[in-house]
Amino acid sequence: MAFLISCNEEGQIVNPELQGDSDWHLKDLEKDTVPGISLERAYKELIQPNSGEEIIVAVIDTQVDLSHEDLNGQIYINPNEIENNGVDDDTNGYIDDVHGWNFLGYGKHSSLEYSLYDHTRIVKRLQNKFKDRKKEDVEPKDMAEYLKYLKAAKSHNKSIVDAEELLQASSKYKDLYIQIKERFSDRFPLYDSYFQYNLDTVTPRNEEEEKLLKYLKRFKTAGLDLETLFKEEKYAIIQKYTSNNLNYNERKQLGDNPYDYDNGNYGNNNVQASQQRIHGTQVSGIIAANRSNGTGIKGASNRIKLMVLPIFTIKGNEHDKDFYNAVRYAVDNGARVINFSSGKPMVDNEHLVFNALKYAENNNVLVVTSSGNSASDIDKPEHNSYPMDLGPNGNTVGNLIKVGSSSRYLDNRIYSSFSNYGKQNVDVFAPGEGIRTTTSHENRYHENVEGTSISSALTSGVAALLLSQYPDLNAIQVKNILMESGTEYDVLVKTRENDSVPFKELSKSGKVLNAYNALKMAAGIISSKK
Repeated sequence: MAFLISCNEEGQIVNPELQGDSDWHLKDLEKDTVPGISLERAYKELIQPNSGEEIIVAVIDTQVDLSHEDLNGQIYINPNEIENNGVDDDTNGYIDDVHGWNFLGYGKHSSLEYSLYDHTRIVKRLQNKFKDRKKEDVEPKDMAEYLKYLKAAKSHNKSIVDAEELLQASSKYKDLYIQIKERFSDRFPLYDSYFQYNLDTVTPRNEEEEKLLKYLKRFKTAGLDLETLFKEEKYAIIQKYTSNNLNYNERKQLGDNPYDYDNGNYGNNNVQASQQRIHGTQVSGIIAANRSNGTGIKGASNRIKLMVLPIFTIKGNEHDKDFYNAVRYAVDNGARVINFSSGKPMVDNEHLVFNALKYAENNNVLVVTSSGNSASDIDKPEHNSYPMDLGPNGNTVGNLIKVGSSSRYLDNRIYSSFSNYGKQNVDVFAPGEGIRTTTSHENRYHENVEGTSISSALTSGVAALLLSQYPDLNAIQVKNILMESGTEYDVLVKTRENDSVPFKELSKSGKVLNAYNALKMAAGIISSKK
């Protein structure tokens, strides 16, 4: 379905911008004049109450807050495992895996928090072989690995410089912030909430206060407070001593060799052991928040059960081995959709990542992943976003769908400016900004969340809804339906590399996810086979 953006005589967009409408992404273009995914219309017109089969969606991500009220009843429960009896009841190799498996877990209640970046990992593995070597001295059989090392080394060195600059800046401004706080404490009794004050009404008493007040106004404009600066300083220190550190033993506590690919027997069953539950909880809510409890938000279907498979640390990149084992676990334990809201420019073992996708394809499981948030054209090799449907040997899979982010605006802003794109390597777009979702924070919900992670989760939810209503569909059919049934918007957008490009040229399908159209197309496919 194509939609030509309509304008008035002055060339302005007729559609309202709907600021603050945090469930806009579920609305319908024809009924609501909103470029959402038409999910609510689908429930009104196409889906019978309480219909559909139960579908397991594996969430390969951070850990998840299982106690969140909006995920109540939506978490997968292994029917063949007795909780906390210390026995592998279903003999799948994982003891007490009731809700999934934490591939970062150690002991009973702990989980790894930091890991190396992929570029650090690659440099660490290959530096003895390639450090200080020139291209002409490298044998042809080693050339691909050598070029990989050079790319990783370049990224590694840049990351070290960036982290050091962040550390210096955050430390400097943190100290300055404390100085300002002390100087103006008599005029701002609630200084930690200075955003409520009109700083233009404050009269400095001398030149030093005038300079400090200018900095304070800059802090306010940038939305910086003392807590934020402390966090930036902390993360810069963590990067320096863990993620960027070639001497950091990232798997010591886990007791696992990340290059022993045949060993999947590590981790623990505590899928909410760490405080790092924010991202996984956000994604889970988008996919399957309870639709009928009268609170919070609405996911794609109450028939979805979320299998939790943590592999993301607080800082650093996930291991390819963990991704591989998480995919195999999901497939072997009944998931039909895998949501992997991640994408990264390099991996340590391309073969292992591709083999995971191939294993899912061979077992009829759809893998949905995000395109990434670097505003880059990922068709270009320098901007690769893994996992990819093209393997290192030129072979391909057909069960991977990569998703970019769209917005609520019916004009050139429909493309989210942060989203990666690519006519060959991004399959479809879906809403990914200005959306409310679940979180593990005290307030339990995040407003105005953005990122292609959200777009991926929406797509996974709709994919599971299709399978719930039409379980005879296979993974590749679902992918094709999601791409072909989307809404096409005839509008020019601006990307980092092009000031005027048709939105439909940013992805393979050229479309935005549409649940209503997808369900109608799925119904037609099934009925035609009868």
